[in-house]
Order: sequence, then structure tokens, then C-alpha cells
Amino acid sequence: MEKLPVDVLEKAGELGFGAIYCEEKFGGSGLSRLDASIIYEQLAAGCTSTAAYMSIHNMCAWMIDTYGNDALRERYIPEMASFKTLASYCLTEPESGSDAAALRTTARREGDYYVVNGSKAFISGSGDSKLYLVMTRHEGQPGPKGIFCLAESSDAAALRTTARREGDYYVVNGSKAFISGSGESKLYLVEADTPGFHIGKKEKKLGWRSQPTRIIIFEDDLSTQYMVEADTPGFHIGKKEKKLGWRSQPARIIIFEDCRVPASNQIGADNQGFNIAMAGINGGRVNMASCSLGAAQMSFDLAIEHLKIRKQFGKSLSQFQWNQFKLADMATQLFTSRIIVREAAKHLQVSIFSNFMRKILNRNY
Repeated sequence: MEKLPVDVLEKAGELGFGAIYCEEKFGGSGLSRLDASIIYEQLAAGCTSTAAYMSIHNMCAWMIDTYGNDALRERYIPEMASFKTLASYCLTEPESGSDAAALRTTARREGDYYVVNGSKAFISGSGDSKLYLVMTRHEGQPGPKGIFCLAESSDAAALRTTARREGDYYVVNGSKAFISGSGESKLYLVEADTPGFHIGKKEKKLGWRSQPTRIIIFEDDLSTQYMVEADTPGFHIGKKEKKLGWRSQPARIIIFEDCRVPASNQIGADNQGFNIAMAGINGGRVNMASCSLGAAQMSFDLAIEHLKIRKQFGKSLSQFQWNQFKLADMATQLFTSRIIVREAAKHLQVSIFSNFMRKILNRNY
């Protein structure tokens, strides 16, 4: 599948899967991180690419619910919960990924706006998303302390997208890459229709093809972490990237060229963006590990089915001891991996996600 299945997402939205662990007060399902882990595993068994995009969308909803003010929560959470508004997370840039402190996209304040300039790469869902949550930095403030969130990015400490305050707006500059769901999403934790917000072409991928990925570029878009809507002037979305996998999830580069974002779209306090990004990434590790479990379980089930059907020397392959040993090893790895992921989800729920647990997830997933 080469296109994000928006119709499937809307059906999932009817079940409350668009804001799984957001508060019920603002339209979320109010479930736990453990609940979400189980849901993602089951969804990924059907389509890992689409399930992974859903987890990114949910991360954006959680960031708004956790760090946004009531006005932002009331405005976006209900639409995100139903998948009527799709969201993308813009942290990754052409020259930085998980190194959020290296972020180059900038924003400067001009009255009630932030003028954003820069670009984001490999933004999942870009082109489909309506809302983009963008990580950027104040002009002239290097390192993690200068980073803030205008509903926008994903590489928190190496992050280069910047924002400067102009009255009630942030002016954002920079780009985000490989943004899942970009182009399809309505909401980008930078609002996708904000001036100066540009979505690049859909990336070509080897897998996860139902999830569009594009680079996102900010040109004087006004925004720290902030919300940018897809039709904002100065917001440009690049061509869809070609990928080996996850093809249902579009990925594009997004470019900001003097993109003016209302300062009221800022998520969290000034210079809090790095911590917000890290919190989102920690949750993302658990979510992606859960999706990986779903794909692994489905692969295991299909392998068993094949071994039962395929025959050699008058009996099915499942009756050969060597194959039984291999299946036993696979089952053991699945079982232990599931315990690790579930335990990490419980730790995340009570905010004790330790470096030890983080390293276990990084090692295995």
C-alpha cells in the first residue's frame, strides 16, 4: 500500500484510538500506556506501517494534552481523537535526527507571531497531516536550552529548527525530515497550514508505505514547540520519499520560509522544548517496540502455518526437530520481549522510565 489509509484511521477514531492516553476531559480515551502498548501490538500485526503512524499521531496528541494550555487542548484533542485531524511530529532535520540539541530550525518573535525558518526531514504523515508539532529553537540560542515547542519536530538536542518571538507569534525557520503521515495529516505539532510551512514530496520507502513521509521546511514560521497548520503561508511540503518499507506512511521534507505561527500555538514554556522532545521520544520507544512485537508475532504465526502445510519426506516441516527448536527459540524471544515492553510501558505510566529500561529498549528494538 502506497497511501495512508485515512478511511481506516477514521474507523479507528470511532474506537478512540486517536488519543489513547489523553485525558477524557478533552476527548481522549484516558487509557494507560500499558493499554496503548497492547493496542499497538495488535494493530501492527495487521499493518505495522499504519500502526506506527497512529503511534506518532497519538504522541502529538499526548504532547498537546500534557504541555499545551486548555485552549489548545479543547481546540485539537477532540479532532485528533477521531482522526479527523491528522498530526505529524517534526523533530528530524536533514543534518540531525535524535540529536535534538543540534536542531537548526529557528524562530524569532514578531509581535503576536513567531517567524520560523528552516526545514524538517523524513516527516511521517507529511502531506496528509493537517497539524504539525514542530521543535525549533530561539534564534541565537544554541544547545538544548534554546529549544522550544510550537507544535512541531523530533531530534531534540541536536535540533536546528529555530523560532523567534514576534508579539503573539513565533517566526519559525528550519526543516524537518521523514515526518510520518505528512501530507495526509491535518495537524502538525507545527500547524500545517501556517504561512511559511512547506511540505516536501512524499518519500519512497521499502516498507511502511501506507504511512507517507516527507521533509518539512519552515520559512519564518512564528514558533519553541508549537502547532502549525498545513495551509499556513511559508509552510512547504516536499515530494514524497521512496522507501523500502512502511510505504503506507508518507515521508517528506518540510520547509519553513518566513512561516508566521501564532505565539499562542506554543506548547510548553520557552526553552522547555528539549524536555518535551525527550519525553515524547521515551514514549515513542515503547510504542515502536510494541509495533515491532505485533509484526514479530504475525511473522511467527505465519511461519508456523507454513511449516504445517509444507511437506518433505512424507511429513510436514513442523514435525522436524530442528524446525521445532527454531520455533521454540522464536517463541522464547517473543515472550521475553513482550515482558520487557510491557514493563517499560508500566514504568512510563508512572514517570520512572529509567536509563536502564531505555537502554534495554534501544538494544532490542
